[in-house]
Amino acid sequence: MPRFDMASAVSEVFVLGAPNCSRWHCRRATRAFVTEIERDYDGDAFMRPLGSSAMHETERRPGPTDRGQPPHAFVIYQRRG
Repeated sequence: MPRFDMASAVSEVFVLGAPNCSRWHCRRATRAFVTEIERDYDGDAFMRPLGSSAMHETERRPGPTDRGQPPHAFVIYQRRG
């Protein structure tokens, strides 16, 4: 498992990218800032859903779609407990 000594010196650490977050980092995260896109895409990298017994949704804001973007939302999840 990776060791992040620098992480103890800062108040927040951000991990970008679903393949990275779905491993070790998400098990340690207390909060997640996620962009959820309401469209299916072909690909081989996916993030498992965060709304579970460990994390719950605390905020959801719809993203703009005025320039042809697919429907999406900016969502914050918080670890339970």
